[in-house]
Amino acid sequence: MCAAPHRSALAGARRRMARLGGTGGGIHSSIQHWLYPLPTGGRWTFVAEWLARGIPETRVAFDARPVHEAAASSAGPLWELPTPSDGAEYGWFGYAG
Repeated sequence: MCAAPHRSALAGARRRMARLGGTGGGIHSSIQHWLYPLPTGGRWTFVAEWLARGIPETRVAFDARPVHEAAASSAGPLWELPTPSDGAEYGWFGYAG
């Protein structure tokens, strides 16, 4: 599973797509991917090509609003961070006992 990079690492960052897993058999398959950061805009174009299987470059444009809405509705903190002690450094070590 992929972990999202910290926001400060995104300045000028390239988009990344990672395969999360999938299933299939016979003549079908289903594969999940993780794309970060999500592209902006109301329409996206998915482009695929698999020359070894005789599949030429193929493009499909689609409305990206449902993707953004789903991402926004499921985003949130994993847990509440405690207030660090006075004089403690910030970051993960600031929360260590």
